[in-house]
This record gives sequence, structure tokens and C-alpha cells, in this order.
Amino acid sequence: MPSSHNPANDTPDLRTPASSPQPEQPRRSVLLHLHRPRHSVEAFEVFDDDVRIRDIITVADDLIFVDDDDEPIDVNLTLAQAIGGRGKHHHHYDIHRHPCRWIDAHVSYGDASQTLQAPPSSRIATVRLRALDLFGLDPNTAETLVLRVPAADTELPESDYLSDLVGPKPCRIDLSLLRSP
Repeated sequence: MPSSHNPANDTPDLRTPASSPQPEQPRRSVLLHLHRPRHSVEAFEVFDDDVRIRDIITVADDLIFVDDDDEPIDVNLTLAQAIGGRGKHHHHYDIHRHPCRWIDAHVSYGDASQTLQAPPSSRIATVRLRALDLFGLDPNTAETLVLRVPAADTELPESDYLSDLVGPKPCRIDLSLLRSP
């Protein structure tokens, strides 16, 4: 009598059932650049992104901002929650610790002046664009203008942050829109 055993049924199923746990992907470390008023930028690596922000950074009474965000973050969030959704292409994240919620940027252009509010995590490029808009300058004029601190002869690099330039009190910076040399 022939056997009802079929050798094709002895092949193990190579598919992983949907309910079985997948092996965890190795975690990558996160490089943070901490910006504080009038301090050099401090870079450090964090290997556990499930740690709370307040456990990574000494917060005191300061607010914590993530790069270019208008709103401060909750320091009880984990690092993963704070930087989530910002793309895996980031090699580092800029974190800003500053006592000011807003910085008043008083910008002069010729005889006129305008005031705008910006969070400490704003780049100079962002402040410049907002100032150009406030003054209603045409694109041809605007492309020749740079921001400077009135007492300084050098233009501010557009990649710099307000948090690096403005001290804790007052929450203000005076800037001038001038033609680039």
C-alpha cells in the first residue's frame, strides 16, 4: 500500500508568521549639538534615545527648542519623541537651551526700523527673510542685503542661531540690514 506521506510537506515554511516578533534593529547613536547663550556649541553623543530630555540636558529654568522649531519641547519627552519625524538623514540635531521664549529682533534699514519676534532656535537666514518681508523690499534689493550687529563690521553667517548670539537678559538683539561689501 503506498504511503500517504508527501515529502513536499516536509519543507519548513520560510515565511515568518505576522505575530512573531521581528528582531530589533540595532539602534544608532544620536549626535546632539547643544546651543546656549554666548557659549560655544557643545556636541555630545547619546546612545539611548529612550532617555528623557531632562535627563540628557541640565534644564534649570530654561526652555528647550529643537532646530528651527517655534515652540519649546516638553522636557519629559524622550529624545526619540522629540526628534521623531525629522528624517533619518539627519546626522545630528541642534538643541537650544535658552531662558527666552521669544527674542525681540530690532532690525534697522536706513532710517527705518522694525521689530520681529523669533524663537531662540531661529537661524539668522530666517530672521533676515522675515526682516526683508517686513520692510517690503524688492527681490533685487533684498539679495544684496545682509544682517549685522550694529557695532560689528562683519556680517552674521546665515547658518548661525539667535540662541548663540542673545544672552539671557534682555531677550533682545539689535541688527542692521546693510549692503554686502
